[in-house]
Amino acid sequence: MRFTIKLKLALAFSLLILLSTGMSVMAIMNLSSLNTAITDIIQGPAANLRNSSDLSDAVLNAIRNEKNAILNTDPKLVDTFVTEVRSNQQKIETLAAKIQLDQNPGIQSKITEFLANVPAWRQIQERVLKLAIENTDESNRMAGELSMSQGRAAAGELLKSLGDLNDAIATDLAATDNSTNQQYAFSRNLLLGALAIMLVL
Repeated sequence: MRFTIKLKLALAFSLLILLSTGMSVMAIMNLSSLNTAITDIIQGPAANLRNSSDLSDAVLNAIRNEKNAILNTDPKLVDTFVTEVRSNQQKIETLAAKIQLDQNPGIQSKITEFLANVPAWRQIQERVLKLAIENTDESNRMAGELSMSQGRAAAGELLKSLGDLNDAIATDLAATDNSTNQQYAFSRNLLLGALAIMLVL
C-alpha cells in the first residue's frame, strides 16, 4: 500500500492529537497526585512539626514556671506560676494526643516513649508545686532540692524523648518532601519527553 502525502499528513496529525491527549491526561493525573501529596504534607508531617514545636514550648514553659514558683515568695505570683504550670501540662496532653493520630510507626514509637516519661515527671512536679504553695522557708528549700534532684532527672528523660520525637517527625517530613520532588521530576520528564517526540514528528 502506497502512503500518499495526504495520508501521511493525516497519520502524523492523528499521532499528534493522540500524544496531545495523552499528555493532557497524564498532566491532569500527575497534578492530582501532586495535589494529594502536598495535602498529605500539610495534614501530616507539617502539622506534626507544628505540634511538636508547640509541645516543646509547653514542656519548657512548665519547667520554667515550676522554677519561678519555687523562687518567688509572693503568694499571688506563686499562684500565677502554678496556674501556668498546670495550663501547660494540659497543653502537653492535648498536643501529644494529636501527634498520636499519625500512623507513621517511627513517630508512634517516639510519642509512646515520650508519654511513658510524662507521669513520673508530673508526679514530681506536683510535689514541687505543693511545697511551693506552702511558701515557707523550709518548704521552698525542700521544693528546690526536689526540683534540682529528682525533678531534673525526670525532666532530662522527658526532654530526651521529646528530642527523639522531634527528630522522627523531621525525618518523616524530609522523606515525604523527597517523595513529592521525585514525583514532580518524573512528571516533568514524562511531559518533556512527549513534547520532544511531538517536535520530531
